[in-house]
Parts: sequence; C-alpha cells; structure tokens
Amino acid sequence: MAADQGQKAIAIKRGSGDIATIMVGVNDQRIYRASVVKRGYYIAFLLRLILDSTATVRKTGRSTAIAKYGTWSNTAVNNFGVTTTLKSAKATATVSGTAVYIGSIIQNHPAAKGVAQVRIDGVLKGTISSDGTGDGGMTTANGLAYGPAAFRFGGLSPGNHKVELTVTSANGQNFRLDYIAGNANQTGVKTFVSNVIRMNAYGYAKFGGSDSSVAAFNADIATLIDTLSDDGLDAFLVNNWAAINPATHLLPDGVHPNPAGHSKIYTVFRSAILAQL
Repeated sequence: MAADQGQKAIAIKRGSGDIATIMVGVNDQRIYRASVVKRGYYIAFLLRLILDSTATVRKTGRSTAIAKYGTWSNTAVNNFGVTTTLKSAKATATVSGTAVYIGSIIQNHPAAKGVAQVRIDGVLKGTISSDGTGDGGMTTANGLAYGPAAFRFGGLSPGNHKVELTVTSANGQNFRLDYIAGNANQTGVKTFVSNVIRMNAYGYAKFGGSDSSVAAFNADIATLIDTLSDDGLDAFLVNNWAAINPATHLLPDGVHPNPAGHSKIYTVFRSAILAQL
C-alpha cells in the first residue's frame, strides 16, 4: 500500500538522470474500498511518494531553515522530521513558487490527532492533520499504522512566501512536520505514476474492492498528476488501467499480473518514459 512504500522510499537516493516509477493502489483500493476518508489518506501518501522524487529541494523539520517556537522533538521514524504535542507551537519557513508542499506523517493512533493551521503570507489557507484514525483508520494490510504524507496549497503568486504552521489541537496530541517546500527551482527526477489496474470478479470477491472503487482512485490520481504538472513538476500519468485486461492479464488469484500482464505494464511504462526523453 502507498503508506508502506512511502516509508521505504524515504531512504532512496536519486541522482541526475534517474527516472522514478510509481505503481501503488491495487491494495489501497481493496482495503480502503469506497471510503472517501481513506482515499484521502491514500492521495496524501501518494503525493508524498511523488514529491520525494520530483520536489527534493525542501526545508526539513530539524534544519535551522525552519524556525520553531514552543517544544519540538525529533520524529522517531526518520532522521529529519520533528513532532510536537504543544498547542500553539509554531514552525515558519520561507519558500518560493506558486505552490507550497508540507511533508508530514499521518498515524492511526489516539494520541496522533494533531492539527495545525497553515498561513501563507499571513493569510489562513487551511489546516493539515496527522490524524489517521478516521473511518476505522489508515492502517495498511501489512499492519503499518503510519505513513509519510504530504499536503499542497496552491494558487500563489510567483516569488517567495512565508509559511507559518500553528498547532491548534489539544495538548498531548502529536503533530508531525517533516518539511516545507515550494514548487520553484525543484531538481527532482522525472517520475512516472501508474493508475490502478482492475482485478477480476474472483479477485474482488475474495480480496475486496470493485471496479467503481478503482475508478474513484484513478480519478483522484489523474487530478493529482494534472495539478503537479501544472506546478511545473516532472510528474507523468501512466495509463496501465487501459492496458490490463482482467480476463487475460492476471494470475489465478485475480489480483496480480501474469507474465502477459507484466509485459503490458512494461510496454506502457516504456512508451510513457520514451515520450518524455
């Protein structure tokens, strides 16, 4: 699932000329199904996966580039994030671009419902939350109860912007901050993101999910890629949904691609990559 892969991807170092491919969502849609809340978690996890490839210039929580007020401590699951349980704690940084990205962690835990208001140039733009307990929780099929996530605030004028996060949740609730970034001057790699392939009737009946759930996930993925492309990031949609026929391209479990299915996925990714080189 996207949260599982996001935690693994944090450690990946990418160099100039590398290409990233991302294909997650089959397990997310069969576990989260029709839940709008959980699909929201998935998109936050997927956004983080994409940004960790395409938007690598950021100001991290532990760096002096983010000014912190109140009590903050180091996050346990990575070497750059911070967390606070103090209402009114603040973090500020100046970044450049027409969009701001905030990296955080969503966790399914009663003490991880921290919420922060986001102001950009003094204007309240919304809130972000570390709360992953909604609608039964974001815990993955592998049992991971947290995941690296990201949130976007767009529609800004070009140039520098002061970003201020103010914790508004009650004392004792964890709010987690990994980084603050803008979309300008990013040096990440070209990233190719597959939409979700369908399972067949046997797979849906045995493992969960549905064609309608896949369609809802794919609509959100397409919107996300369009948004990031408009931001100027090198993120590209790969339409494996159209290439995989559930009747002929899956193993007997009705979920995983068979050799013919893998060949189709290879061809679709390769064509999308070559079109951008």
